[in-house]
Amino acid sequence: MLLALDVGNTETAFGLHDGRSWLMEWRIRTVEARTPEEWALTIDSLLRLDGWRLGEIEEMALASGVPQVAATLLAMARKRLGRPPLVVSADLAGIEIGYLAPQTLGADRIANAVAAWDHYHSAVLVVDFGTATNFEYVSPKGKFEGGLIAPGLKVTGESLSKRTAQLPQVDAFKSAPKLIATDTVGALTAGLYYGYLGLIKALIEGLKAEAGTDPKVIATGGLAAAFAEKIDFDRVEPRLTLEGVRLILERNRGGKR
Repeated sequence: MLLALDVGNTETAFGLHDGRSWLMEWRIRTVEARTPEEWALTIDSLLRLDGWRLGEIEEMALASGVPQVAATLLAMARKRLGRPPLVVSADLAGIEIGYLAPQTLGADRIANAVAAWDHYHSAVLVVDFGTATNFEYVSPKGKFEGGLIAPGLKVTGESLSKRTAQLPQVDAFKSAPKLIATDTVGALTAGLYYGYLGLIKALIEGLKAEAGTDPKVIATGGLAAAFAEKIDFDRVEPRLTLEGVRLILERNRGGKR
């Protein structure tokens, strides 16, 4: 049994894989202050709800954008599983990376690129909707060329509400019925949703133009479903990051950790 984790700033996704297929996936809030014992208890409790337990895990691998949590999970795995997890990094990716400083590249972005290339083996663009919205471009030759990072929709909405005295908090993921709104809530909702929708579409087209290719576009991340009906993605894959983590572990079995 493999436990793969994607540790984000807001949520941590983890999935259970039996060597043939994904059995289950869970999402919990990322809490930096959790101790190794608390992480073990949280993960074991969720596993048991669906008929498994932490003691059945044979391998663990993680992509983390939160160093403190990665260190805590490392300690948890060593104590509870008897071996350290594989921690995704550029030198373990198994693909060429065009980033000027690969060590600064987010582990989730590396995992996304690996999984996307493994699926298509052609030019591919990943749009990962999370706290931030990341774009990863992989060339037709399988090189992770780079991409860009945009503010996430939820963060944008929260920031707008906090920094303005008279604007209320609204559901940033709600599709407003029209652009010319006749009330403040409608104006905010339309501006956030359609403005962000336009941002994503423009960035996809801009990246395609700069790359000079017509890549397949994959959407992933906890917020991808909010835009799946409005943007013509080639594929929506909620587990893309976890799949990349799993692939990197498979390619590094018996190697460095």
